[in-house]
This record gives sequence, C-alpha cells and structure tokens, in this order.
Amino acid sequence: MIKKTIAFLLLAFFACSLTACGETDSKYTDEMFALDTFISFTLYDKDEELCKTTVDECKREITRLEKLLSATHTSSDVYKINLSDGDSVQVSDETAYLIKESLELSSVVDGSFDITVRELMSAWGFDTKEYKVPEESDIKKALLKTGYDKVSVEGNLVTLESGVKIDLGGVAKGYITEMVSEVIKNSSVSCAVVNMGGMIITVGEKESGEKFTLGVEHPDDNKGYFYTFETDEVFVSTSGAYQRYFEENSVRYHHILDSKSGKPCDSEFSSVTVVGKSGEKTDMLSTAFFIMGLDKTKEYLKENEDYSVVMLSADEKTLFVSESINGSLEKEFKDDINIVYI
Repeated sequence: MIKKTIAFLLLAFFACSLTACGETDSKYTDEMFALDTFISFTLYDKDEELCKTTVDECKREITRLEKLLSATHTSSDVYKINLSDGDSVQVSDETAYLIKESLELSSVVDGSFDITVRELMSAWGFDTKEYKVPEESDIKKALLKTGYDKVSVEGNLVTLESGVKIDLGGVAKGYITEMVSEVIKNSSVSCAVVNMGGMIITVGEKESGEKFTLGVEHPDDNKGYFYTFETDEVFVSTSGAYQRYFEENSVRYHHILDSKSGKPCDSEFSSVTVVGKSGEKTDMLSTAFFIMGLDKTKEYLKENEDYSVVMLSADEKTLFVSESINGSLEKEFKDDINIVYI
C-alpha cells in the first residue's frame, strides 16, 4: 500500500509573487508542525520583534485549540464526548459553537459534510494510518453509527447516540485560522500570510494597495500551481482526493468519505477550492462541495454569494470558477484546461 499525507512541500496553496506590505517593511518567516501538517507564517512589518512575538502567540493559540478539539488528545472535549456512550457532556463554548455550526451546515447540504464519520474513518484506517479496505459488513456497522442527526447540542451540553463518535477535523482547522487571524489583526502587524496545509489566510493589506496573489497547486504535484488569483483579506480552503489516500490492488482510496455510502466519494472533482470570509465555513464547504457535485454546489453559491470556488474536474480538463474571482490559468495549462465560469 502507498500512503500519502499532506507534506510541507506539497501544500494545496502557496503565496506567489507576494511583495512586502510596505516599502520599508521587513519579511519575517517561521514554521511549526501541528494539526498533522506543517504550518508556515510569513509576516511583514518594520518591527521584527513584533512579528516574532505575534507568531509566538499564534503558535500558542494553535496548540491550545488543537488540545481542545483533537479527537485523539485525551484531555480534549472531543475525546470526552466520544467516550460518553450516550451521556451528555459539558464542553467549552468554542467546542459547542463548532458542533452547532457543523450540524447547521450538515442540514443545509444534506449530510455532504458530517462530523459523525469517525467510525467510518476508523473502518478505513484513516484515523490510525493503518489503511485497509473494510468488509461491506464493517461499513454497514459503521454507517449505523453515522449521521449528524445523531448529535444534539443544548447550551454547552453535547449528546451523542450510543456508539456514535465525532471528528471535527473538517472544521477545526478553519476555526483555528479564524483565531490566528484575530491574533495577527490585534498585533498591528502590517500584513501576513499563514499556510496551514490545505488552508491559507491573508491578513492586512499592502501599503501599495496591491492585492495578494495566491496559486492553486495541481493535483499532480509535479506540475506545480496551475491557477493564480488576486485577493484581499480572505480565508481559502481546498479539499481533494490527492491529499490523503492509499492504494490497494491498484485501486486508490481517498479520505473524503460519503456518509451515505460509507465509502470514498466518487466525486466530479479532483480538487475543490473555496474562498470566503469565514475560516470554518470555507473549511466545511470545500468538503461539502467535493461530495455534492457541480449542480448542487452552484445552487448553494447562488444563495450564498459570500463564497467563491475554483474546482478542477475529475478528468482535470475543466476548471469551474466563480465569476467573482479575478484569476487566470498559468500559460503552460492554457491548452489543457478549459475554464467555465459559474
């Protein structure tokens, strides 16, 4: 079996052609490993010490939230919830908020995003990285313990049906980017880009008035980035079958599981990028759109104009892009990929 995880050099996004925010600003970079990925910080300001203390505070916030929201950390709210076996569990305001947000979106997208896939992830070995193709009987058993309607939240009390387990992996990173963004804004640093492996945030603005330029990497990591776009302060998230997968008997199985079938989603897309003003929402929507398909995604976007997409078809020949995004294909892909604006 071949195992693949998100690595530092294979991030879904990276800032390209990013110039200093002010003519005399200095560039400060740092990194850490958390949330099962490498996280890179790029800050611009005249005060290098301010950049350093800001990054240190960001790191502390990331560490705090990972301990709170991780499904595997034994002191986390999620770990306690998953041990409850039907009993109600008192959780923090942040955990209750994220679960409520997740359940609300799940109802809107008909379960295309679902935090109760923990048992399914275990059946496929994605939680332990001991990958395997489960028996149909094991998938059916896991499906009996899957479904966002099996979770309830009243105030700070969370209750799961017996045997159900949750995983906030599809929303926690988005929320953490929100909190990191707040740390940077409160610091008065001129501007910053933070890359969390599958999520990127841009904070502040350049003194020149220029926008940030971001690139979307091709699913084939040997091809580099294939589409670039300009943006201001924003959250960007991607989901794709190429990020985490294993192969068995020459068949590839990726980690984005359909909560209805219990199997890796047979998606119309190879990658989905969502751009918006909410970290947790863009995080959840990139997964939901990957599963929902083009028609339902377009319906959602019509009613939620605050979000934009860049979605590459499964055959990697068509790129569906929101008209609101100011971007273009890199020249080496112009003959291979057709753009359709939605």
